[in-house]
Amino acid sequence: MIKLALLSGLLILDKYAIGIFGLSQPIGAGLIFGLAFGRLSECIILGAYLQLIYLALLPVGRYIPPDGELGGITGLAIHILYPQFPLIVPFFFAVITSIFSGYTDTIFRQFNNLLYRKGIQAAAQEQITTVINLHLLGLPVAFSRGFIT
Repeated sequence: MIKLALLSGLLILDKYAIGIFGLSQPIGAGLIFGLAFGRLSECIILGAYLQLIYLALLPVGRYIPPDGELGGITGLAIHILYPQFPLIVPFFFAVITSIFSGYTDTIFRQFNNLLYRKGIQAAAQEQITTVINLHLLGLPVAFSRGFIT
């Protein structure tokens, strides 16, 4: 279970902080979860179905859509933990989590905006160490979204 939580946290970092390669997308996460836990075909199929749901939800303007990446990771994690459940169960939890995490994404963005403003003030006062610390503080916050969920 710890391995699952750590992998989830690392994958969600792909969405916010490191690389942004698309590995946190449900189909990419399905591949990684499948390889890590030996259930490749099941995880890729579930990831592909979840990817189809979130494909058209784009963050246009101020609209913050449901978090398809975190929902996909949650659905895949539930499938890994409870493989005896039919695929509709992790699918259901993925959709519910993505809707809820869309709201937490707003809070996450507000917190990052606060860090940004403090970083700008620190940079104006040439406090380089403070700027670096504020910049790096966003990483554990992003990681915790995937780890806790």
